[in-house]
Amino acid sequence: MALISSLFNAISPRFPIRTTDIQVHGGHLVSDVRVRVSLFNGNAILETTADKFSAQFTGAQGQQDVEIIKDCVSLALDGLRSWNTELKVRQEILKATFFGDLLQDNITSTDVINACINANERFTPESYGAASIHPALRIELENPEESWRVSLDLVRSWVAPKGFLLIADATFQDGTIYSTLQEKVDFINKRIARFLADAGLTSSSDQPA
Repeated sequence: MALISSLFNAISPRFPIRTTDIQVHGGHLVSDVRVRVSLFNGNAILETTADKFSAQFTGAQGQQDVEIIKDCVSLALDGLRSWNTELKVRQEILKATFFGDLLQDNITSTDVINACINANERFTPESYGAASIHPALRIELENPEESWRVSLDLVRSWVAPKGFLLIADATFQDGTIYSTLQEKVDFINKRIARFLADAGLTSSSDQPA
């Protein structure tokens, strides 16, 4: 109950929490116990277990929503620290998925990815018994000295020829030079922007996608 109270007191003054937004799942083992807080009609889920805190947000659009997400995470971490003053974060993982559409005529997301990797020179749909082939682009970045690693994936949308998904996954180990949440967000945004530029894509807004 102390954990629930700490999270509620930290978050609710900024973002209202109803009693129905809080769930506690028990179990036979300590690792089975979970505290889940739902915000924004279920578009945000904050979950705490014995060894992990996770925050999942869906439907974010624009910089204003990004600021709200950062506030939610910061407040939740403040609540956890007030509950356990010896709390130590050993690893942080930021994962973002963006949905985008190409504005240029006569080109599909498959064309863009093919231009980057020339997949059609080695892989043919016939050899797999398929009618068509759609490659994906993935790079993995790592800097052990700064204690971070990042993976970036660009894949086509299954529902729209011009649609694509960009998935960014960043892991920061204990001791990384990027100490604040804002620094981590800026870090991953810069890598996403470079990744899109190297793939020949530019955004029509100030957001990655």
